[in-house]
Amino acid sequence: MEDTLLQLAGIILLSFTVGTIAGFGNVIIALTLGSHLYAIDELLPLLVILSTLLTSYIVIRYRSAVDWGALTRRIVPPMIVGLGIGLIAFHATQSPQLRTLLGILVVALSGRELWSLRTIDAPDRTLSTPVQRGVLLSAGVLHGIFATGGPLLVYALGRAPMPKETFRATLSCVWLVLNGLLLITYAATGRVDTEVIMRVIPLLPILLVAVALGEWGHRRIAQRPFKIVVFTVLLLAGAALLV
Repeated sequence: MEDTLLQLAGIILLSFTVGTIAGFGNVIIALTLGSHLYAIDELLPLLVILSTLLTSYIVIRYRSAVDWGALTRRIVPPMIVGLGIGLIAFHATQSPQLRTLLGILVVALSGRELWSLRTIDAPDRTLSTPVQRGVLLSAGVLHGIFATGGPLLVYALGRAPMPKETFRATLSCVWLVLNGLLLITYAATGRVDTEVIMRVIPLLPILLVAVALGEWGHRRIAQRPFKIVVFTVLLLAGAALLV
């Protein structure tokens, strides 16, 4: 048990460092790697609590960088609708099926991202409004199931010109809103209780270290090579889930 907890702590350190740098990726990396140690439905409440703490820090500290117009008009409404659909789908799906679905999702999305990064100057096409809404709705569905709609949200927003600081702060604000709704739902259904809180407490120092490392990396690491490393790790982890 102690070995398993140490492995989970290492996964939290890696994934939340990435999340602090990029504004996304912390839950999907932790869930993909951590699902080899724990059941997905056991991991999700713990990861959502830690993610809420991380995003609260980023939003409070960098609130002036948030694109509030895009957040309230374009992003949050379709994602909240999708979130509700995803929560219903989660309760209708068994844990072994969730592992398979997660593996397929991670392989498909990370493969797609790596393909898009194959050339330095490959331009991204701006998504039309209906397509963007559909992608954001789908991101909300995935967030309801796996608490990780990040790849699709990044796909939708990455086509719009947005400074790196604004991009991270706005993404973090989205996760703060959606994870807050998830926590309310988890608490109402008994998935967040004293036992979960007691598991979170020993991980808080790991989260603080991850935030410090992530802030350092956000200022110094170039975005493209960072993305290549992150999505390669995800691709391998997702393939391991399926195999």
